Amino acid sequence: MTCFYDRYTKLTIYSPTCEKKIVITSDELSIYFRTSRWTSGEDADSFGATIDNSVVAEIEIFNLSDDTISKIEHEDAYTKTGGSTITLESGYRGHSGVIFTGTVAHMEKDFSGVDMGIVLKCRESKAIVKNMVVNVTYTSGMLLTDIVESLAVKSNLSIAQIDPSTVVCKARTYSPTKSLDTIFTELAIECGFTYEFKHGALYFLDMGNRMKTIYDLTPETGLLSATLTRNPAYTNDSYDVVALMLPNIEWLSGVKIDDYVCSVTTKPVHISNGEEHCTKFLATVGQISPNLKRSIGFGGSW
Repeated sequence: MTCFYDRYTKLTIYSPTCEKKIVITSDELSIYFRTSRWTSGEDADSFGATIDNSVVAEIEIFNLSDDTISKIEHEDAYTKTGGSTITLESGYRGHSGVIFTGTVAHMEKDFSGVDMGIVLKCRESKAIVKNMVVNVTYTSGMLLTDIVESLAVKSNLSIAQIDPSTVVCKARTYSPTKSLDTIFTELAIECGFTYEFKHGALYFLDMGNRMKTIYDLTPETGLLSATLTRNPAYTNDSYDVVALMLPNIEWLSGVKIDDYVCSVTTKPVHISNGEEHCTKFLATVGQISPNLKRSIGFGGSW
């Protein structure tokens, strides 16, 4: 397991006024970050969030050149437009993955002795669909997933995955009064799907097929601690989990801890600083189909 402690982080920044992307890695500079744990749309354990909890990641890079700093842009504080887009990848050498994509909402300086850090407070990429509205009418008889694909194409959204569905919908009209985020959420609830917009792309997934892999978490495969909290009133006992950086663990992933098979029930928190480099999440004990693929810790496809 020693090789997995060779930590690696890569930050890609693209600003509209720059011709080239800025790529920064932990081989060159110190990069620390924190992402937020979301339990619902209104309830967030977040770091440095704005008043509406829209900032969901803080990324600090030390000793950037003045030229590089000048190329990073932040959103307009009033219109919430503009700002550099960022992609944060982290994990271990040869085992890293994307853990956050979004837009720089705010920038500030932070001094640690003689070293100067630039702190980027970022919104998740979902801000794109939260700010986008459509004006379109659909006739009756269309499948819900066909409507989702049509909305994505009409809005020039990248499609990562849309699972097929046999749910047929009635005629419906969308005018510029609802955001795409609201529309996709309503459609997902209607047909028992889950919807996410992450890594710059749309996912509209069948809840029954959401957990494709169960990850065995043990001290040998990255588990640092797992505190089981029993709920005497219900059956949803849960683990508060801390593990080595696991970019492949996502909300609704399946994990096996001790003798229990659980589902990840919060958006995982990813932390990298001078003392920690880990992933934290809550996992609720429950039944997951035994037919799903099994993976042992770091063996997953990152």
